[in-house]
Amino acid sequence: LAWDYIISPVSQVGQAIVNTLVIGIIVTLLSILVGVPAARVLARREFKGKPLVEFFLLTPLIVPGIAISLGLVVIFIRIRLIDTMTGVILSHLVGTVPYMVRILTSVFAGLSPEYEEQARALGASPLKSFVFVTMPMVLPGIIAGSLFAFLISVNTFLQTFFIGGGRIVTLPTVLFNFIGQGGGSNIPVAAGVTLILSLPGFLFLLLTERYIKEEQFAQGFGG
Repeated sequence: LAWDYIISPVSQVGQAIVNTLVIGIIVTLLSILVGVPAARVLARREFKGKPLVEFFLLTPLIVPGIAISLGLVVIFIRIRLIDTMTGVILSHLVGTVPYMVRILTSVFAGLSPEYEEQARALGASPLKSFVFVTMPMVLPGIIAGSLFAFLISVNTFLQTFFIGGGRIVTLPTVLFNFIGQGGGSNIPVAAGVTLILSLPGFLFLLLTERYIKEEQFAQGFGG
């Protein structure tokens, strides 16, 4: 009976799965777009205020999530992004970008810039040398960072709850509703939603185990 209710439109689990996957994929792609150039600059360039920038990137990992969420609510109300999918996606980036940048910074720091210089000496443009020489070498780091970004986004509750305002439903918010309602009848439903919410993590672990060698994955963490 619990699974019958979960797969029914009344439970909103189906819509929550779609929203969770769409948000997670978009957040992961945006984290890559922001993280790759930012990490490259942080790893290879010295500039005024660099320690401050690095500390700023760590603040979302230090400051309590409730404080970040309430601050985002104030900002997003002013720019009219509250109760929108765009607002939820941007709020998730606060938690995913720091992980992506930290992982990729360690990768770029361990990668010699001589490879790009040699490619450019052979006639390749800066863009081609970066795309065809550097990117394949940092791909394990991108994969590792994407794994973290996607899983963080999928399991983010506070930002989704505050920014989405109940209109943007994801698996964590649906699970919270079932748990918050109380009553023994909701326990099997909550358990089923929890199982669904756990599936992305298991799938990613299987994919990394199957297609990514151990030493390559270690490179994603600067190993």
